[in-house]
Amino acid sequence: MILTKSISFISDRCNKCGKCSLICPKGVIYLNGFFRPIFVNLSRCNACKRCERICKSNAIEVLL
Repeated sequence: MILTKSISFISDRCNKCGKCSLICPKGVIYLNGFFRPIFVNLSRCNACKRCERICKSNAIEVLL
């Protein structure tokens, strides 16, 4: 199992679509009241990079 060191998020690029939160199989990404992603429990992230791939605005990068 690969563990994620960090997730890089560039808020200026985020279009608030919420797809990253919906696709995360481990429940690491939640949306705040402004539909911005919040990354919690990074220790649960298995670096599948689904959030990175679904983000069309390139706001998310999973760092290993």
